[in-house]
Amino acid sequence: MKKSAISCGMLVFLGAFFWSLNAPLVKFIQVDALLTSACRATIAGLFLLPFLRPKKLNWSPWILIYLAAYCGLSVGIVLALRKTSAAIAVGMQYASIVWLFLVNTLMAKHLDRKRMVPVLMISVGVKKTAGDNPLGLTALANLFTGAFVLLFLSPKVTDVLTFGRMEWIIILILGVVQVGLGYAFYNTGVSRTTPQKAAVIALWEMILGPTWVALFLHEYPSLMVCIGFVIIIAGIFVYAKVDAKADAATRLNPGR
Repeated sequence: MKKSAISCGMLVFLGAFFWSLNAPLVKFIQVDALLTSACRATIAGLFLLPFLRPKKLNWSPWILIYLAAYCGLSVGIVLALRKTSAAIAVGMQYASIVWLFLVNTLMAKHLDRKRMVPVLMISVGVKKTAGDNPLGLTALANLFTGAFVLLFLSPKVTDVLTFGRMEWIIILILGVVQVGLGYAFYNTGVSRTTPQKAAVIALWEMILGPTWVALFLHEYPSLMVCIGFVIIIAGIFVYAKVDAKADAATRLNPGR
């Protein structure tokens, strides 16, 4: 595998690592879930705002779809983490790997059986437009999410007045590190690789999030969930091996 490919993969992995902090922090902080979502999104949006370049965004109806989808995911994952286990809540995001594989197959107009095996392994374990300015779009999406939650979902805004030092530290980490830096690393990496590869690497969030919850909050996943984790990890490594062979074959036979 080329050095550039490894570095891009590492950027995506770092993004997944920062995203994985969401599970333990959201479960630990004793703040209204909707208010947590609003504060996290607003802080992340302000942190990434310097990267916003309106002229570099593709202004179309797809942006509205993206904003709505991002808002739903951002709020939904916080609510889910409060009501269910970290493994289930985080895992629900990752059905996307199946859709990415199907779209890639349809666009390529053929079925790559070798790549299908590891992707199916991952899907079994899981049970989930930016133009030239992906970070700017992320900033816009977070500001939109914060405004939407505050205006239409009626969080307990007055609770902000009761925040102590620990609450503010966690909220800042969620906004700046978990969302801000998470998307900064992920978007930088994904811009230099394929969405399919990035989606597979990003699955590490699903492994790491529940791991932090188990280590620090002593909320342990069930045996079946642990088996799912093993299948996912196996799928990730098999995919990496198959993909590396496919890239090597492409370099040797560029005309194919």
